[in-house]
Amino acid sequence: MLLPTVPDFLQLQAARRGAAGGIVWGERRLTFGELADAARALATKLAGRGLGSGSRIGILCGNVPAMPTMLYGVWGIGATAVPISTRAPAAEAAALLAHAGAAALLCDVRHAPLGQEAARTAGIAALAC
Repeated sequence: MLLPTVPDFLQLQAARRGAAGGIVWGERRLTFGELADAARALATKLAGRGLGSGSRIGILCGNVPAMPTMLYGVWGIGATAVPISTRAPAAEAAALLAHAGAAALLCDVRHAPLGQEAARTAGIAALAC
């Protein structure tokens, strides 16, 4: 028996649970369906930028709903997520991105300035989500 991929599992959860379940963050609730839709949209955007299976994509994000969205989006195109600490200085983040051979960096809006500086130093694109 083959198990579904992680993005496929998210789709199954969205279909099975509907508006129930998902992520609760403060007063905000993100259903599995909303998470699946956001991850699919991000995956489409990443694929449109030429990223796909085998790509390494940095993720610089706090503990917010954007984090699982980014992970599912990256996994949805068969890419590898390269987590970067939000506490890393830009030079350290850039060195980690370069060492990993990252092709792009995703960051949440709060960490966009740090992400843009690190990505610029590493010579890759930064996308704020």
